[in-house]
Amino acid sequence: ADLSLGGAVMLYAPSADREPPTPPSGEYVIYSDTPDDQHTVLLMHMDGENSGSAFRDVSGVGFTAKTITPTNAIISTAQKKFGTSSAYFDGTGDYLSITNHSDFDLSDGGDFTLEMWIQAPAASMYIAGYGDANGVDGVTVWSVQSTGFSIMGAVNLTHTAITGEWYHFAVCRSGATARLFINGTEEDSTTSLGFRSHASPVFQLGR
Repeated sequence: ADLSLGGAVMLYAPSADREPPTPPSGEYVIYSDTPDDQHTVLLMHMDGENSGSAFRDVSGVGFTAKTITPTNAIISTAQKKFGTSSAYFDGTGDYLSITNHSDFDLSDGGDFTLEMWIQAPAASMYIAGYGDANGVDGVTVWSVQSTGFSIMGAVNLTHTAITGEWYHFAVCRSGATARLFINGTEEDSTTSLGFRSHASPVFQLGR
C-alpha cells in the first residue's frame, strides 16, 4: 500500500496565544491555496523535483522553520492534488519527522488544527503520529483505513475511503472536543482525544 500527501500539510499552534479560528459546527473552509498567517506553525507544500527528498517548512511568519527529516519518503510528480507534486510513502517504513519542538506538544489541552490533502491508499496506513524523540511511548494520532478515517482509534467512521481518491482531511480541537472533517463536512467528534506529555515531542507524517 502507498500513501500520498499533497497540496499542503498545515498545523496551527495549540498555544493559547496562537489559537486557530474555530469553524462553525459541521462546516470547514477548504482553501484552494494555502494562506500563511501568524497561527501557522508548520506549512509544507510537498513540492520539489521528482524523487527528491528535500521537504521544507515554509510557515515563516514569526516562527523559525522546522527541520524535516525524511526516512525513505520522497517527492513524487506522478500524483498531486494541486501544485506540481506530493509527498509519497510506499508503506514500507517511509515517514517524515519533525522533532523536539514545543509547538508539537499537544498534551497541554490547547486548541489546534491539522489539515492536509490525502490520496487514499489500498490498505490501512498511518497519516500522522505523535510521541517522543526516540519513538518510545508513541501514540498514533490519525490514520486512514480501508473502512475510513480514525482519530487515535477513538473515532471510527463509516465514511469509506476509496483507493486513489483525494480527500481533504482536517482535525480541529476546540476546548475538550476534537472534530474530524472530510472534504469540508464534519464526520464525527470525540471528547477523548488525549495525549501524553513528552519532554521532547516528535511529530511524524506517514507513521
